Amino acid sequence: MWRSLLSDQIKSQERIKELGEVFTPSKLVLKMLAHLPRSVWQEGKTFIDPSCGNGNFLIEVAKRKKHRGHKIILETIFGVDIMPDNVAECKTRLLEIVGDTESNRRVVDKNIVCADGTTYDFSFGEQS
Repeated sequence: MWRSLLSDQIKSQERIKELGEVFTPSKLVLKMLAHLPRSVWQEGKTFIDPSCGNGNFLIEVAKRKKHRGHKIILETIFGVDIMPDNVAECKTRLLEIVGDTESNRRVVDKNIVCADGTTYDFSFGEQS
């Protein structure tokens, strides 16, 4: 177990150096979202994170939408990250909140993508 923890820490340190990868702590995510105006929480409002990591912001957005009784949750949440493992974790975490169904998997596969957020066209597979 200790080797695994040490390996993860070394991997993280290497990734921070290489990619500048730092995850926003949950407490800070909650504080930032608390400062948004009430109007952004209306049904159908879209949220996008161009460097979503493992989804800390998107997860809290999904939780808030679900808590507010939104009918449309996943269809309004979009994320991009350059690391495939982060994208996979973000998708898994979102599905844990809304339910892991075939339909929901299709939505997260379309809306949470592995790409470079500095060059991605943010079309999420939509035709122009």
